[in-house]
Amino acid sequence: MHDEEQDYFQELAGSAPGTLGTRFRVISQQLALHQAFSRNEWTLLGEAALRAALCSSALNGRDGYGPALHPEHELRRRSLEIAFLEARDMLFASPGWQSLGSGTQDQIISGVLTVYVDEDQLSR
Repeated sequence: MHDEEQDYFQELAGSAPGTLGTRFRVISQQLALHQAFSRNEWTLLGEAALRAALCSSALNGRDGYGPALHPEHELRRRSLEIAFLEARDMLFASPGWQSLGSGTQDQIISGVLTVYVDEDQLSR
């Protein structure tokens, strides 16, 4: 592992359990992504993961902007979703991502690249 990656994992090691940082670190280490991804691809993965988390927060009303599905927040939610999809597509087009097996890709997607909507938000 490169010094840069070790520093990054050290930083993530301080993340609280259940946070994006912890999930990102665990998945990255379990799947040995440091062997498949370049520095740029690490950045793409981190950006897409952050964008997915921001989308989930906005859709579930945990972003500080009030009720999740309030009409005046639709433009903000939509821009977050577009930014996530663009970041994800850039990652998916990278050589490192394409070199991964489909099982590994699925684990990354379910671990840090999925936008979640809470059950109580669906009934509104």
